[in-house]
Amino acid sequence: MTADPWMRYAAIVLIARLMGEEKNPLGKTALQKLTHLAQELWKCPLEYHFRLYNYGPYSRQLALSQDYLESIHGLDVEYDPDQGYSILPGRTAGDLERRGKAFLSKWAKPLDRLVKEFGSYQAWQLEIIATIVFVDRDHAKRSRSFVSLETLAEEVAEIKPRHDREYIARLVGILNEAGHLRSTSHTQPKRPRKG
Repeated sequence: MTADPWMRYAAIVLIARLMGEEKNPLGKTALQKLTHLAQELWKCPLEYHFRLYNYGPYSRQLALSQDYLESIHGLDVEYDPDQGYSILPGRTAGDLERRGKAFLSKWAKPLDRLVKEFGSYQAWQLEIIATIVFVDRDHAKRSRSFVSLETLAEEVAEIKPRHDREYIARLVGILNEAGHLRSTSHTQPKRPRKG
């Protein structure tokens, strides 16, 4: 079953609107990573197929949806050579959200939580986070045994060698403590919070 494209469009437009409301910049890379996280962490049924690419999980279908939304003015996409892409809701965004009202009635709150939890990260950080989740889900599908946080961090560092290994390990720990990892969270004790 393929997701209704209007549900997809409504979700993308909502992510752009929520990012704008939070004053967080949204570019093409960030939109890819946030959509991947929406599907994997919140089970948002957008049904985009992601594969590991240069900057982490990437969906050609999502890129085509974004291009289509730009063509119908659901998204305003601008490019600045110094700042990169900037994606904001376009003049038909409200119409798209109304068309996807039934879908958004269930998924607006999870998408809001997504943006609140991950929206302030820069694109390069979202690249690492989405790659961690991608590798974690691959482990969860392929193996019945769990991997250590250290192993997961090392595997991601091998995929993303230009990023600091300690920072990757720290992000793995943050995702694990938040309960977002499947291949590690059952074996790693959560640290009690101070205070």
